[in-house]
Amino acid sequence: MNDEDDQNSSPMQDRLEDQYKRLQKRLDSYGEDDIVMHEEFGESVADVQDMERYMLTIDDSKELLSFYISTAAHIESESALIILAHSFDFGINQRGSLDFLRENLTQSDREDMLYCLGIIDPGLKGELARVRKRRNELAHSRDHQRIDDIDTEKNNVKRAYEALDKLKDIGIEVEMKKV
Repeated sequence: MNDEDDQNSSPMQDRLEDQYKRLQKRLDSYGEDDIVMHEEFGESVADVQDMERYMLTIDDSKELLSFYISTAAHIESESALIILAHSFDFGINQRGSLDFLRENLTQSDREDMLYCLGIIDPGLKGELARVRKRRNELAHSRDHQRIDDIDTEKNNVKRAYEALDKLKDIGIEVEMKKV
C-alpha cells in the first residue's frame, strides 16, 4: 500500500498488512535446516516417493492459515461491494442487494461477474481464484505445517496480498465513477 492508502486505511486493513509483513518475515527465516523428508503414497503401496518439505512451526502454520482466511474474506467482501457499486442503484434496496450478493452467490460467481462486467481482467480473476484455492487447501488439510517449497509459499503470500490490493484499488475507482 502507498502512503495515501495509509491515511485512509481501516483497522482491518492495517491488521492484514501487519499480518502480511509478519508472515513474510517468518517465512524468510526458513532455510535448509527446516527441510524434512516426507513419504507420499501413490495409487499402490509400491508407489512411494520421498519428498522434501519444509516443516513450519505450529505458530507459523496458524499464521499462514489465518492470513489466507483473512485475505479471502476481504476479497469476498470487496468483490460484493464493487459489484454493488457498479451494478445497483443506491436506493432503498441497497442493503438487500448487498445481502443478496454476499449470501446467494459464491465467491467464484462474484469473480465471474466482476470479469463479465469488465471490472477485472483475466489475470486478476486468476489471482483471486488462486487465493481461494490456497485458502481451501490449507483450511481442509490435516497437516498444513508441511509445505513443498518455502520460496513458492512466500511468492503465493505476496501474490495474494497484491491481488487484494489491486481489488481495493478497483473498488475505489468504481466508487469514484458513481459520484
